[in-house]
Amino acid sequence: AVQLLEMRQYLDRNSRAAAKYVPHRRNTEHLQIIAVVNFKGGSAKTTTAAHLAQHLALTGHRVLAIDLDPQASLSALHGFQPEVDHNE
Repeated sequence: AVQLLEMRQYLDRNSRAAAKYVPHRRNTEHLQIIAVVNFKGGSAKTTTAAHLAQHLALTGHRVLAIDLDPQASLSALHGFQPEVDHNE
């Protein structure tokens, strides 16, 4: 991820198009919040959220994925097992 960011920054510095490789919000743009919700279980909410977050991150956007599901499936997909990794 660090190498990808470094390449994007290099290309952005040497590009004629502004913020083509490292996208940024303009001062007039508000923060974007995307929620993936549905009351029905098993409707691919976690998978959709994970793929959306990964796609946005790979295209250079800053992403914060918050897992509010008690099963913590999104956390598990990112390598964090709350029942094992959490120390009280």
